[in-house]
Amino acid sequence: ANAKIATGQTIGLLLEPTSIDTKYSGATNGEQISVIVPAVQTEIQNVPSVEQDIVEKDGIVAYAISLTDTVIPTEKVHISLECTVYKLNVTAPVDDVNRYTKIPTGMPGYTCDISVKLIVIDANNHNVSHPIVVTPQDNDVDEGELETISYKCEVLHRVTSTDPQYNTSADKLLRINVINDDRADLKLQVQDEVDATEFDQDMVKVVGPMCLVERSNMTYGITLSAKPLHKVTVYSQLINVYTNSPLSFQLHPAQPIIIAPMQWNKTWPFTVHVNQDNIDNHNDIDAILMRHWLKTEDTIFQKNAMNVSAKFRITDDDNAGIDISQDSMSFVLNSNEAKKVTVSSFLSRPTANVTLSLH
Repeated sequence: ANAKIATGQTIGLLLEPTSIDTKYSGATNGEQISVIVPAVQTEIQNVPSVEQDIVEKDGIVAYAISLTDTVIPTEKVHISLECTVYKLNVTAPVDDVNRYTKIPTGMPGYTCDISVKLIVIDANNHNVSHPIVVTPQDNDVDEGELETISYKCEVLHRVTSTDPQYNTSADKLLRINVINDDRADLKLQVQDEVDATEFDQDMVKVVGPMCLVERSNMTYGITLSAKPLHKVTVYSQLINVYTNSPLSFQLHPAQPIIIAPMQWNKTWPFTVHVNQDNIDNHNDIDAILMRHWLKTEDTIFQKNAMNVSAKFRITDDDNAGIDISQDSMSFVLNSNEAKKVTVSSFLSRPTANVTLSLH
């Protein structure tokens, strides 16, 4: 028999003998045969079934999907990709079932960008692989430990078609864990050597020793390495390395620096100015340490951010000495004659009373 049977159907056939032998002739001597052609299982192929772990910055999930290559679609097949995001609640206990909650689509820093949102497949490309790249956004927020899952993305692959071979294809789900790679900290940046209005891109915990002389200044930058959830206040303290130092300084800004969350990646200039003291210091090279620390209601930021410091070496440009008038430098003293020696000034300001005597 050359009967054509569609997939997913069951038909009955009669095997009827024909013969001059009456015992084998006629339908009454035939046999009924049931023919079943099972439906081919059509579905999306090659969607990763294992959860994918990627970091926020530079992390990607790349794969290529296709349809069942043995089943040629008779109508166009549409595969749509849709992402649902679940954000970490950092204040929830680790074992809380609601630790990750669904958030609106498109929240900045909390989404997975999909390279293609709709794939159309027909008879001409049904056996071709269709590449997909999923890229997470970096939220710049430190959620705690570096292995913490910052947020989760679920990418749903859904098939729609009027082709009966594909209109019942099951959805496929790709689960992605976006791992925290941000570290909350307080950082310093040195001033650019060419452009004084810019700062070097390297962010460090300690700068210096930087060299100054009296009546000069030096500026460096204060910044954050991650985005806080609450405002951050940065405090400063000048520490003299030598307790007997006569040097005095001006700091700008003199008040604490208040950084709003949206200003987290701004660099705040901090200037140390050395006053002219006119004193011959006991230490030809003096030294100070600028210490900076922060306070915030962001508990993770407060825990992870360590103090920073800037070291300075200040060269003393004063010399102790006595300036005598020109006529007192050398004179002829006759017998029984008196001469007055005139001291014009001291070359530097003494830190204690000075007694002058001739010997």
